[in-house]
Amino acid sequence: MIIWSQNQNLPDDTLSKVEKLVDRKVKDKPFELYTTYGPREHDDEETEVLALLVPFYRDKMQEVMTVMGLQDRSAYQFNLWLQGYTKRTPGHPNHAHFSGDEILSWSHVIKSVDQKPFYFESGGGVKIHPDVQSSGDINVWPAWVMHGADPLTVEGNRIVIAGNIMLQAVTDHQITAQCTKTQSNEKEWIAKSTWVS
Repeated sequence: MIIWSQNQNLPDDTLSKVEKLVDRKVKDKPFELYTTYGPREHDDEETEVLALLVPFYRDKMQEVMTVMGLQDRSAYQFNLWLQGYTKRTPGHPNHAHFSGDEILSWSHVIKSVDQKPFYFESGGGVKIHPDVQSSGDINVWPAWVMHGADPLTVEGNRIVIAGNIMLQAVTDHQITAQCTKTQSNEKEWIAKSTWVS
């Protein structure tokens, strides 16, 4: 199900700030999944960390879109959010990211644990746990693929940055297809994650 994968860590200063933020957040609410996804205001520390992440992931998404043959023939946006898990938090239920314009979903394992909780779900509810779940692993898959994360059974904080790539337009140099989302629908999504054009 993974169509592109690479191992690359965040720059050390950014990595340190991400780990510090997530460590603090999971200590504040130890029985909840920590995420910056959702319709809420980010605090100053979250805003600073998310802003630090954008240049790194802008370059990474350009790399992905180049490999897919879309960098020079599409207009797209991407979004991202942070997630932190511990042994005391629930897993992340099976879901997909596709709502119309998302073509690719991705996750970047920032800090792994001695477990591979991330899975794809194939037909019949069979879970497939990919091997690429170490710190630094960046994985990309089609946005409509069902996936989730089992609850952790080991100690430690698992930190992931995840997101999507959404097409606004794509051309084959003869015909250009435009994005399907309306302005009002786009505003709804802006509140849910950090969007980058």
